[in-house]
Amino acid sequence: MKVKRVLLCLAAAGFMWGSLGSVAAANAPHDDYLYRNPAQPTKNPDELKDSQYRGFHYEAKYEAFRRCVMARESGGNYRAHSDQGWGSGAYQFVTSTWRNAMIGIGHPEWAEVQARYAPPAYQDEAFWYVANPFPKLSGLRGKHHWSTDHTFNTIGKRGVNCEKELPGGK
Repeated sequence: MKVKRVLLCLAAAGFMWGSLGSVAAANAPHDDYLYRNPAQPTKNPDELKDSQYRGFHYEAKYEAFRRCVMARESGGNYRAHSDQGWGSGAYQFVTSTWRNAMIGIGHPEWAEVQARYAPPAYQDEAFWYVANPFPKLSGLRGKHHWSTDHTFNTIGKRGVNCEKELPGGK
């Protein structure tokens, strides 16, 4: 009888230990890619590289807008997170926007992980999916997610106006 009880306790402990490991693995970045944060993040959009995503939602004419947003939000740091805990990643995605984007583009495995843990290419893809949800229509329909009005309403100050980088922008 004691042997059964000991074996049952060991089995339960092993199950709990395995569960803790899977929770930690879910919150850790995948080992499938190597990523190194920029040694010196920059607020100069011209110093940032072009998007790693070139799929359905990508449009080269909006690349300057994307780089401006990235410079303003994180300085090009894909691992950035806000002090207030609202935003994460290069584009400072809030949790709900990130989750919807990951599900929408077919990467549900990243939906419950903060954006800063996702590969840079997925963060770029999420930006284009959110900013340009209808690429066959003219204009960036999702650009309001990074507007200075949104920033002002959220934290009481305006950032760099990236809309000037759009074709015909002022």
